Amino acid sequence: MADNNKGKGKASNGCLDERTPLLNGGPSSRDERTALESPTRSPWNRRLLIGALALLALCSFATFIFIIAASYSFASCASHVEPEAMLAEGAIVWKGPSDIQVVHMAPEGILMQVEGRIGIDADWIIGLEHNSGTNARFGLFEGARKALGRWLVKRVDTITVTIGDIHLYAPYSRSQHRVPDAPLASIILQSITVPLTTRRSQFKMSDDSWLTPLSIPMLVYLNENSTLLMEFGKDSIQMGRVLARATVESMQLDVGDGKHWWQPPPIVKPGVDKIIKYDLPLLPPTTGDDDPIMSLIHLRSYSMITNPPEPPQIYAEADMENFMPVSSPLSNKELKLPLEMIITLLPADLPNPKPAGPNSDDTTLGAQIARVTETSLSLTHPNMSIEITGSVLPLSQTTAPYLSAFITRYLNAQSSPILITTAPPFSLSFRSTFPGPKERPKIVKTIHMRDMKLHPNGTNGFMASGTIEVGIALPDAVSDVELEVDKILPDILVFDGPPPPAFDKCDMTVGPPLVAFRNEPAMIRRADDDDDDEPEPFPAPPLPNPLPERAWARIRPTRWLNATSEPAPDPTSPGKNLTLVTSPFENLPLQLLPGRNAVFRKFVEKIVFKGSAIAGMRGLAAVRVDMDGLVLSDGGGHGMEIKGIPLEGAFEIRRGSVWNENLSQV
Repeated sequence: MADNNKGKGKASNGCLDERTPLLNGGPSSRDERTALESPTRSPWNRRLLIGALALLALCSFATFIFIIAASYSFASCASHVEPEAMLAEGAIVWKGPSDIQVVHMAPEGILMQVEGRIGIDADWIIGLEHNSGTNARFGLFEGARKALGRWLVKRVDTITVTIGDIHLYAPYSRSQHRVPDAPLASIILQSITVPLTTRRSQFKMSDDSWLTPLSIPMLVYLNENSTLLMEFGKDSIQMGRVLARATVESMQLDVGDGKHWWQPPPIVKPGVDKIIKYDLPLLPPTTGDDDPIMSLIHLRSYSMITNPPEPPQIYAEADMENFMPVSSPLSNKELKLPLEMIITLLPADLPNPKPAGPNSDDTTLGAQIARVTETSLSLTHPNMSIEITGSVLPLSQTTAPYLSAFITRYLNAQSSPILITTAPPFSLSFRSTFPGPKERPKIVKTIHMRDMKLHPNGTNGFMASGTIEVGIALPDAVSDVELEVDKILPDILVFDGPPPPAFDKCDMTVGPPLVAFRNEPAMIRRADDDDDDEPEPFPAPPLPNPLPERAWARIRPTRWLNATSEPAPDPTSPGKNLTLVTSPFENLPLQLLPGRNAVFRKFVEKIVFKGSAIAGMRGLAAVRVDMDGLVLSDGGGHGMEIKGIPLEGAFEIRRGSVWNENLSQV
């Protein structure tokens, strides 16, 4: 029983059911399958894993090699690109200058601010667009190379260009008889940072939207040898072409901002040596003493405005042919130049004048008369407009006669030689002429001879007494200048009846040339002048030959006549004023012309028998005048002489105005 229970207990402890294995102690069939399969599955997994890792490593290595090789090719291509090729192929595009501003001008140089637009085609520089012909590379590899290149460009983003000093050389120097070693000008530019552009080919040639606005400070140094600069300018104008050699010392390209280790080192390019050619309009050869450069400039208008006690201000406008193409970005722009110039009046008889120094008082070289302080250029087409502003310099005992001669020549429709000298850094001198008017300006608006009386003076001829009234109005250009006349010197011919119409046949010489003035400082009135010490006027010019018809006498005082002046309405121009000069005279010698006694007798007989006669007069007058603002700097007072003022008119002499005693002596 006990055994059976034991057996049952064991049986009951190990109850059998449908999940009880038949063999309790041995392995099951699942375990056997797992044991049989595990030795074969584990090596294949490891092989697949190793293979995948190896393939990934190989791809990574290939990609790394591809990146290194592509980057090297990009860098190599960029390093071997020449600056001339970049400009010629349009890899660097510059549109401008669109504006130029002269910031500062000093003897050391000129500081300018140049504005324009610039763009750099990165695809061309790194070689993505080089092989677009038969050798172009296509396919996935080339697409990946371009994508990588443009990705790198985006990472770099900008490039900094540092250009060495730029020098411009003249091709030849006539004064040195060789190719000059020194440059005409040297230009220094600051480093500029420009964004890089990819896919440039997607933009049209006329599309400038990819260009970046740029403002570049530029420092220009000119050669101190002004002769070399003048030669270059004259030769260029006469040949009709600007021909120069331009050199750039070096060029350095810094890619990126330099803050990342992976950015390439700076690329240094060698210097550039290039010939510059620019055609100019071929001008006709210049005549006379005019400088070829000044022959391009044509004076259009000028004016002088006074505002005492300030010196008179001068304004002038001129035209000059515009050499730039109409498509230039500078077209219709205005350029202001703080360029100082000195205008020197030269004697008309000085054939080869030299520049007058800034402190020179040698009148043989001329007289500095005005200073130009500002010049403005309007770059219009076909002619550019030049506007200048300046002031008249204080007069002196040596400069006032030159101004007197200048005004005299102008009133006689004659040009006057001038010398224009620019201040450093240019230090150039140009010989030119100030053009006279096409016709003599009619500044004498009215002329009257009042209370005219004639009486014999024994064997010496006749004497005249009366009052002369002359209304003077300056040309429009200087109409703002107020005059005060205190002396007058008429030199006129008296006619029986109105003067003949042909003025040139009885023209009167306006006086001696300026050479005769150089040793006559008394010609200039000073505040302390004494009428008792009044000097003799300039010598009387000879009579015209032949004498005009019906002329019978000449009135030419031996001393200046006192005069007064005051503003008065201009009867010939309503709304305008003139200066009315009044000069009474008494016992003024009247010179009978040789061979004209019969004409004079006939004139007197008209007065005696008809009660009156018309006397015509024609000639020239000189006046000593004060002008507002024109002050003598070396001693008080104002004043200068103006000669060559044409006088023409007629007046009536009535019976009783002529003493008819002893007429038989005539």
